Amino acid sequence: MDIKIFWCRFNKYYAQKWLKKLWNKENTILIASCAVTDNAKRKFIKEVKQQVKKWKNVFLTGCWAFSKNWEVNPVWFYTAYTSLLDYKDKITLLPEDPQTKEKDISTNLYTKWFVIVQLGCDSHCSFCITVKKRWKHKNKDVNEVIEEIKELEKKWIKEVVLTWINLAAWWMPNTTTWPNLNFPKYLKQIIDNTIIPRIRISSIGPEFIEDSRFKIFENKRILPYFHLSIQSWSDKILKAMWRHYDRKHLEYILERLQNLKKSVPVNLWADIIVWFPNETEENFKETILLCKKYISKLHVFPFSAHHIWDTVPAWSFEWQINLKIKKEREQKLIKICNENYKKLKEKTKWKKVKILIEGNNNWWTENYLKYESKRHLKVWEIFETTY
Repeated sequence: MDIKIFWCRFNKYYAQKWLKKLWNKENTILIASCAVTDNAKRKFIKEVKQQVKKWKNVFLTGCWAFSKNWEVNPVWFYTAYTSLLDYKDKITLLPEDPQTKEKDISTNLYTKWFVIVQLGCDSHCSFCITVKKRWKHKNKDVNEVIEEIKELEKKWIKEVVLTWINLAAWWMPNTTTWPNLNFPKYLKQIIDNTIIPRIRISSIGPEFIEDSRFKIFENKRILPYFHLSIQSWSDKILKAMWRHYDRKHLEYILERLQNLKKSVPVNLWADIIVWFPNETEENFKETILLCKKYISKLHVFPFSAHHIWDTVPAWSFEWQINLKIKKEREQKLIKICNENYKKLKEKTKWKKVKILIEGNNNWWTENYLKYESKRHLKVWEIFETTY
């Protein structure tokens, strides 16, 4: 059996669960799909067409494979993606969650284990397809999350990644009310009731972060790495995106995160959208300033109007920026953040770091810097060294 996973942590989490159920099936591939942009859909369609020629059974899951509220609907699917209709006999559509609680670590794809604490979103950002695919905000009970982590501790998992659709809204009634005072309270419950050495926070929305977060983030088991869904640093563009924060709030929380009391420098990552409709050069320069000052790594997304079946509100906005400008802006941001990443490595140099072994020469510090060594150590071990 083979497996192909596109992008998000949800896909990684659920693919691991499906892997347990499908592991013994012969001549089979599992493909976990993504619909975040039209380009992602094109890549997925191309992948499926290639794989049906190699494998007898092609199982499809992920947000691209269902219509709404996690429903699997073959009629909808083949109406939306007619180019795959000729391969219908070889394709099996799967729901996202196989509804199994088994955690067979022998079939684990990653040395970090993803733990979902929240589902869905109510925010309806003008660029985002998630609300159509992932449906409404739902919370996972904190005791269930704690029990899941405790089960992982009995194995040899050393790091969990708390993950999301809108992670920072965990135990809010919806994702349009902020700030969220519940998140630090439940995070403290996880820390108090588990012993797993590394807890990583995955992508979080800036609007839910307030002062009570920073104290709990300084706990030594919360890793000094934060990934924020920023999208832009222009107030005009943030308003057009229907985001719930402004650049003043962004700067405040980034400054606080960057100066957390940690044993190694904090690594800040960000999601940024380039060529959003009506983004002028001046608006883009504002985002450049943000990246220069705070961001070490980027996930740069080109704005997608979603012409392939699904659409988003911003598809009808005026002044849709051309592809050439998009590429130029994307490369500028990546170059800036690559320089910042090098500076972060220099700041970390000669400091004591704890390395998680994730396979052959795939080792990571707690602030998510790559560490290369010729030492031979067991996968999933943690060792301390000087960076």
